[in-house]
Amino acid sequence: MAKEKLLGFCKTSVEGSHSLWVLATFIHGQTEFPEFSAVLMLDDVQLLYYGSNIKKFVSRIQQNSNDGNDEAAYEGSYIVAGDMYDSLKWRSLHLKVLSNHSVGVHVYQRMAGCELNDGKPSPIMEWDAYDGTEAIHYNMRNHTFNALWPASIWKELKLETARLIYTNIYQPICIKTLKHYLNEEKNIVMRKERPRVRLIQKTDRDTGGVTVSCLATGFYPRHINLTMLRDGRPITEQDLTLGEVLPNGDGTYQLRRSLSVSEEELREKHHYTCTVTHLSLDNKLDVSWEPEDDPDNVFITVVIVLVLIVFFTTFIAAFIICKRRHKECPRVRLIQKTDRDTGGVTVSYLATGFYPQHINLTMLRDGQPITEQELTVGEVLPNGDGMYQLRRSLSVSEEELREKHHYTCTVTHLSLDNKLDVSWGTEDRTNT
Repeated sequence: MAKEKLLGFCKTSVEGSHSLWVLATFIHGQTEFPEFSAVLMLDDVQLLYYGSNIKKFVSRIQQNSNDGNDEAAYEGSYIVAGDMYDSLKWRSLHLKVLSNHSVGVHVYQRMAGCELNDGKPSPIMEWDAYDGTEAIHYNMRNHTFNALWPASIWKELKLETARLIYTNIYQPICIKTLKHYLNEEKNIVMRKERPRVRLIQKTDRDTGGVTVSCLATGFYPRHINLTMLRDGRPITEQDLTLGEVLPNGDGTYQLRRSLSVSEEELREKHHYTCTVTHLSLDNKLDVSWEPEDDPDNVFITVVIVLVLIVFFTTFIAAFIICKRRHKECPRVRLIQKTDRDTGGVTVSYLATGFYPQHINLTMLRDGQPITEQELTVGEVLPNGDGMYQLRRSLSVSEEELREKHHYTCTVTHLSLDNKLDVSWGTEDRTNT
């Protein structure tokens, strides 16, 4: 069965859209698995399992969910399971003969189900595959067959009979079961979990380049947009290492995007941003990174900023008075600088562009606050545009890097409804 269909069947990607799918398998040949098995899925939550060896449905619903009265749903599921078992057995035998497969193990699969889009039921849908090759695709508008097996194509009378069965039996059962479980499991499938975003940087000491990874984790539902930008422009997917949305094992998901930055590109001092949008977020979440400037450039920049502050004090004061009633959200940047002599790293978190000037910026190691004695603590400084900035830095030794601690910068500010967490961790560095 096409990989993109299996990856995309969960309809939690759009708010108000939910789906119910049966994933069924019939096996010819001797294996340790039952001849026929099926799994019932609500969005990405497994509800029931059925095996021909046990001839009954087994609930896969979490104990704390509202699964007290499933008899009505089970009744429809048993009808569908029985019909599906007979159908898969007959069709797989038919294609086995057409394909001259007399020995070995052969698998016939089916994915069938329905959707509710903002309360409106969809037609029933179905995909069949034999040994991984799509055999039949059915919806209410057409019923198509793979041309590899022209002898399996149905005649008009059989197609009309199938349409009546799907319309009058299977679709009502599917929609009724979907509504039942959607009501029972609404606390699970309709919840929203905010993503936590981490920037992970790995230096290649042979080339001097860096791999920067943006990891969004702990989010639900599974659909998320994660974009990486260079100087405000989207980086093409051809330049990125693209991961897939993967389950965490606790009902949430994770997604990773990685970019290789050469030593030459590092010297060009581009500004990189990871932008995340998700149903749980009111606004997009931006986490930025750029290579640390050279010490001479930092000194020159500081001198220029100080001169501008002195020169424009009067204008800045007037602008601050005008902005007194406004709130500006901080932008948080992670700046990492590797000391090639010691192998250690200096990690700096810079919150900038915020107003009013009071802000809390705390750094944690494995969830525990890091004392100020360990940090290089900057003061809240004006940006020159009526906004402010604050920096905290931590020196991490090479030995501490090997211990693979998890570092977090937590920011609270009047402009934020919730605290903002930006995390950083180290990969296994033995191969660098």
